[in-house]
This record gives sequence, structure tokens and C-alpha cells, in this order.
Amino acid sequence: GYGSSLRLVQDSSGDQNALLNAIERVRSPGKHQSPENTPGGLSSSIEKCGPTGAIQKAIVCLGDSLRSVPGPKTLLFFGWTIGRARVRVPYDRYPEMLEAIAESQTSVFVFDVSGGSHSLSAGIAQLAADTGGLYNGGVMDFYNFPDLARIRVRQALEGGTYEMVFRSPATQRGWHRVDVAMRKGRGKALVQPW
Repeated sequence: GYGSSLRLVQDSSGDQNALLNAIERVRSPGKHQSPENTPGGLSSSIEKCGPTGAIQKAIVCLGDSLRSVPGPKTLLFFGWTIGRARVRVPYDRYPEMLEAIAESQTSVFVFDVSGGSHSLSAGIAQLAADTGGLYNGGVMDFYNFPDLARIRVRQALEGGTYEMVFRSPATQRGWHRVDVAMRKGRGKALVQPW
């Protein structure tokens, strides 16, 4: 959850009831309850972040915390912005956010819950695209078509997906662009292009 800083509502768990209760706590801010510390979980990493003061810094902290969890991960982001009006790409902290999320092998799937189109969606939509996730806003308006957005993300996560890993042959450090195209088949390639 994020208010003026990042807070962990529920650490990693296979307990479906615990996760449903955590979702309810996010929806009802008066129901604050500290999560139990899970060995190897995120609680200690998130606590080290301290007050973040900005959603961009919270996303960097979250990416850094997720590095300790092995394997690819999916972040479902319910929100409406990581940016400021009149700035098409999310500004000064964007490279830092992208690097933290990418290094933690996390794809960001965004449910834009703002209730309509707005000028602040560009940043979070770009983060979803750059991490190999999906943005559900604009044409795929989560507010007007929540089931369609949910089904689309579910299909991306469950329906016939597989992961390919490429190690960069580049000898120079820095950002390198990756292009992936589908051949002889239908589907959408969800790829981290950097």
C-alpha cells in the first residue's frame, strides 16, 4: 500500500484467506495491521526504505526489495500515476525505477483505477510496457470494464505463456534495446525492451 510512504500489508503467502484479508485492509484504511514477518519475505527490506515521500521512490524501494525473491515476479499495480502532468515520460527517477524493477525480474501490470482518461497515465503505462507487463487504462478502461481488464491480465499470466531469457552479448555497460517479434503465430510478446 502507498500513502505518503510504502507499507507492506501482507508478506508473501500461499494462504488465500490471508491474501483476501490483506486486500480488504487496503480497501479499508482504518483496518491497519502489521503483517507477520515471513522468513525470506519482504518485511525487513521494505522497513529499511523508511519514509519514501513519493511513489517513484517507493517503486525503487519495492524493486530493490524484490531482488531477494528468486525468479520472475509479477507486480499488480492498482493506481493511476507515477508522474506529473505535462511530462510524457516519467521524469528524473524513471531510469532508477526501471532499473530496480527490471533487475528484480518483475513485470508490472497496471490497473488504472482513476475513473477516466487523464494526463498522468503516461508514466505508469510506460513502466508497464518497459517491464513486459500490460497497462489497463485508456481503451482498456479498468473503471468502465473491470472484468475485461482482469481477464486480460489473467490470460497474460496463465494462458500459454512462457519465458525466454537472453543474456546480453554487449560488452559495454548501459542500456541496450531488445526487439522481439512473433513469427507464425498469434499472441502478444510481453518483453522488457531495455
